[in-house]
Amino acid sequence: MKNNQHRVYKANIDKLIELYPFIFNKKAPKPLAIGSYQQLAMDDATGLTNTVMRSVLMIWTNRFEYLREVIKHDAKRYNLDGSVQGEVTPEHRTAAIIRQRKNRSASKMARRKRIQLEEERINEIGVIDKKELICLVRSK
Repeated sequence: MKNNQHRVYKANIDKLIELYPFIFNKKAPKPLAIGSYQQLAMDDATGLTNTVMRSVLMIWTNRFEYLREVIKHDAKRYNLDGSVQGEVTPEHRTAAIIRQRKNRSASKMARRKRIQLEEERINEIGVIDKKELICLVRSK
């Protein structure tokens, strides 16, 4: 399911970036105003279904760059037109810190699992030594 969500995200995020470049900027995203999902869902210009919009926003708001902006001390929330809606609450900031830590932990675990699987494949084949394998996996 996760891979399907990422495919949906990759296929549709460019549409939101095109329509709302101030908010949906991959390098410098802005924290979305509360209720942005409803506004986006009603916007016919996106051409996205509610399910697709939900998947795209879920991945967008879990990205490291987005969470980094939410965690900032004086972070503001922005409406789709770029106007400030208000500040990020301490509760939302704390939740973003927790999500960021979980994401990092999951990323480390996934990396360890990839290395383990590659080592198992190499042991079966016996072609490359483990040090080369680790260098290859780390470079990805």
